[in-house]
Amino acid sequence: MKQLKKLLSVLFAFTILMGMSVSVKAEDTYTITITKDGTDKAAHTYGAYQLFKGDYAEENGEKTLSNITWGDNINSSAAITELKKISNFSTLSDAASASDVAKALSDAKFITDSTEAQAVANAFNTALNSAAPKETGIIAANANTGTITIKEAGYYLIKDTEDVSGEGAKTRYILCIVSDVSVTEKASVPSVIKKVDDIIDSNTTEDTVEWQDSADYDIGDAVPFKLTATTASTVSNYAKYHLTFQDKQSAGLTAPTSYTITVLEKTFTLSANATTAETQTTTNGTKITVENATPDTEQTFAIKVTFENSTSGNKIPDEANSKPVEVTYTSVLNENAVFGSTGNPNEVYLKFSNNPYSTNDSEEGTSPTDKVIVFTYKPVITKTDNSGNALAGAGFTLYKKVVGTTVNSTTTYPDGAQTGSAIKTALHNTNTSIHASALNDNDYYVAKQMTLVSGSTNQFEFKGIDDGDYVLVETTIPAGYNAFESKAFTVSATHDTNADNPTLTQLTGENLLTGTVDTGILSADIVNQKGNTLPSTGGIGTTVFYVIGGVLVAGAAVVLIAKNKMSKN
Repeated sequence: MKQLKKLLSVLFAFTILMGMSVSVKAEDTYTITITKDGTDKAAHTYGAYQLFKGDYAEENGEKTLSNITWGDNINSSAAITELKKISNFSTLSDAASASDVAKALSDAKFITDSTEAQAVANAFNTALNSAAPKETGIIAANANTGTITIKEAGYYLIKDTEDVSGEGAKTRYILCIVSDVSVTEKASVPSVIKKVDDIIDSNTTEDTVEWQDSADYDIGDAVPFKLTATTASTVSNYAKYHLTFQDKQSAGLTAPTSYTITVLEKTFTLSANATTAETQTTTNGTKITVENATPDTEQTFAIKVTFENSTSGNKIPDEANSKPVEVTYTSVLNENAVFGSTGNPNEVYLKFSNNPYSTNDSEEGTSPTDKVIVFTYKPVITKTDNSGNALAGAGFTLYKKVVGTTVNSTTTYPDGAQTGSAIKTALHNTNTSIHASALNDNDYYVAKQMTLVSGSTNQFEFKGIDDGDYVLVETTIPAGYNAFESKAFTVSATHDTNADNPTLTQLTGENLLTGTVDTGILSADIVNQKGNTLPSTGGIGTTVFYVIGGVLVAGAAVVLIAKNKMSKN
């Protein structure tokens, strides 16, 4: 009896799950309640495999299992062979009975969830026979718990009997004495988060914006993205484990040419067209491999990060879960960009190892998708004369104010940036009638776009601009009209910075333009005043002189005729 009580004690210690509570009742059926790990959202089918069986009883508050024999799901000789591979059981006789093995387990006194206890669970799993599990239970994808009803007392191994897909992972093997018992699966699912950096060119504090879920940019800008993933908390249960980033770029974003990957403080630079893997090993013995992988359907690119022990076949060191994996890259916002609230999405999800007992990490789960959106806007200008009639033949240049980046006391500006003073000089050397008074002499500007209008067209647009400070200058003036006085204005946009599906909520073009959120259009009417009609050189005075001169000539003739008549008389 004392031996059986010890067996009950050690079998409880063998339970692979933490926080397991046990109660026992002397009835014909028992219920195992299994609770999923909080990160696991997948459906599971669990099987309960009987390793030992016996007569269960409770006497004077003590729980006993007597007349122990091998269970219906175990191959006894295989179990002994596998257990003998563990140092504590190396002296077991090949002919050991179920009772002998129970005593050996009792004497070992393993700590719950220890490496040795896991080894015992693995040994029993290897020695299962081909018989179906005694009972099965299902936990639905949208449920947190499920039950298995057991009709025969004994010692059981519980495990997933089918592949787990989606946002889930197979549990580590669970060993428990069947009574009414509640256990939590030992499984964990990784996660991934995507962010975009919203750099504001006109921000006088330079780039102080944090990584967030939305941003706005000019067409042609390189947009920085960051992916951050965690491994499963149970990664050290695996001999090989991988995370594969599956990234999708919208048509308005040009796929990156290279990536920077940081894993356990090791940095990798991976070309988008690299065909070979890069490998580094940490001082603690974690072998890290980074490589391009095959993208899933509709995905743009995939990057696979694999963890292994540097000693082949051993479990991954605990450090593999100590730091997140980061991938950073830039994508150019291109001419296919969508304006306004629809924006240009960029999405990612993970594929990951989800079977701790797989030797080749081929079984995978899939994380939820995380999305960020890049917005861009389109000013549309309608050109009229002072009577409201369409006026063609104008040309405008849009200048954007930019700030420099200071490194080691040296400030650099974007390519093409010039001071307002230099731009004014260049413009006036071309055409002295151009008004560029809104350009501040000491500020730096970049000419973002220039649009020329000819023929009967009187509407023009600048495709794809960011928020920031701008100046609109008329650099080609319709014949017979005065130049439009240059205008400084600010494009301001409000969009969700932390949301599953970021939205654009406000768009304005302060001082000049009216914004529309849905289309991303910033509209304005620009009026040119017709030039004044001034007198020509000489003007009307010459005509007067001609008239007066004619009168004087006629008068002189009259005088001469009169004098001649007087002489004859």
